[in-house]
Amino acid sequence: ALTATMLEPVSSESLAGIYLTRFPTPPSENGQGNNGNGNGKLSKSAKKKLAGLNTKKKGLFQKIKAANSTLKKNALQQRLQFINQQIIEIRNGL
Repeated sequence: ALTATMLEPVSSESLAGIYLTRFPTPPSENGQGNNGNGNGKLSKSAKKKLAGLNTKKKGLFQKIKAANSTLKKNALQQRLQFINQQIIEIRNGL
């Protein structure tokens, strides 16, 4: 688990989140390590889900730019965080 915070540069809003992911491990003496992506192979259904989530991300970025209230931007950013977490989980085979 990883916690991260940042300050949004335009509105000076504070953003924070807790993220679950797998971190890569450095190669051992035999040159093997883990790249943080589970077994490294994605099924066709996982690839399809990733494509759909990436499309949603693009749409959310546009909506965040166009949002005229801080409350709406925050709600959209939370949805974006959720989608990012789903992407991480799919890539890590969770």
